Amino acid sequence: MVKYRLRVNETKMYMYLLAFLIILSHSIYAYTNQRLVVNGIYAVLSFLPASYFFRKRVLCVPIRNFLSWLAIYLAVCMIYFLKCVDINDSISFVCRYVIYVPFLVLFFVTLGRWEYMLLVVKAIADIMYFIAIISLFFWIFGTILHIIPPSGTIYALWGNSYRDFYYGLYLEVPGRLFKTDFYRNVAIFCEAPAYVFFLGISLTFENLLKKRRDIKKILVFIISIITTGTSTGMLVLLFNFGAFYWLKTSKPTANNIGMRVLMILVAMIGCIFFLKFAFSDSKIASIILRKKDYINGFNVWRDSPLFGYGYMTPSNRFTSGFSNSISQLLIGGGIVLFGIYIISFVHMLIFSLNQNKNLLFWFMQVIILFAISVVGYAYISLTIIALGYAANLCRGNISRK
Repeated sequence: MVKYRLRVNETKMYMYLLAFLIILSHSIYAYTNQRLVVNGIYAVLSFLPASYFFRKRVLCVPIRNFLSWLAIYLAVCMIYFLKCVDINDSISFVCRYVIYVPFLVLFFVTLGRWEYMLLVVKAIADIMYFIAIISLFFWIFGTILHIIPPSGTIYALWGNSYRDFYYGLYLEVPGRLFKTDFYRNVAIFCEAPAYVFFLGISLTFENLLKKRRDIKKILVFIISIITTGTSTGMLVLLFNFGAFYWLKTSKPTANNIGMRVLMILVAMIGCIFFLKFAFSDSKIASIILRKKDYINGFNVWRDSPLFGYGYMTPSNRFTSGFSNSISQLLIGGGIVLFGIYIISFVHMLIFSLNQNKNLLFWFMQVIILFAISVVGYAYISLTIIALGYAANLCRGNISRK
């Protein structure tokens, strides 16, 4: 019993360190000129799962199953690497796809139990809770009330601009909402959608996957999402509200059936009004820009469908930037690289269908956020695809809940 507790505590330690580095790797700290710090984050993050396995060296599945998956996965990676990865981006690709993903899958397979695998999502949610509280404090007393002045500025490679910074804990980003200047709450991230991505998966985890909901955390996440002033954030809130009540009305009673029919009608009417409102003014309709990016991304991808234009292809090569991970990955990696994600997502979808509806809704939220956010190469996305592959490998050892 003592050894088991020690093992769980050690696992949690790894998970929280892993989660912290995942968040940092997509924060403002990963988009500065301090390359030593950035590369240090990437290096530790990439090799962290490997260090855990070398300490444990125990698998919950037959080794041949893991090695069969690993051989196919690495073969695809090597083909893409030789064809599409520039020498300047080779270390980045190797760290992300050749080291991090396989060893993280091995890490999860070593844990075996799905509840332990989800500890990384729980750790992200716990850390995001504190980040959200801190960012709300500085957003209210700094950005809105101007009681606390910025401590300095920081140069962000994302946007190539200097931005006010509050003690390394909060970044100030100007924007517009309803034709009015509005400083979005972005916490330590370069833009609001990136912050919403982490808030969204954290809120949905707290709302749907935890046995006991923490109302304080849920409220903090909801308020933080509202202060980002993004349409993505509103979609996250609507999804969580709908998923919560859809699951709550699962018993086939007359009242529950009526409630679900009403929810569907409200959702349809809400979508009509939302789209009509969004397209009524091109200055605030980011949906128009997103739509163009999907169309332009598809048209560009058709000219090089198999391998794309190369790993980390910059958006300024084309007529439109990347506002979504689908265009980002299809243009940069074609079917080959994008296939690594799709296969994992299919595994995760099948697993969640067999596991429980709460997990299915959480994964649906992840897919929605992935499709409308620029996180294709981010470590948070690589973590999610590693979860999908691990769930598939361990599916015979995980009982349905």
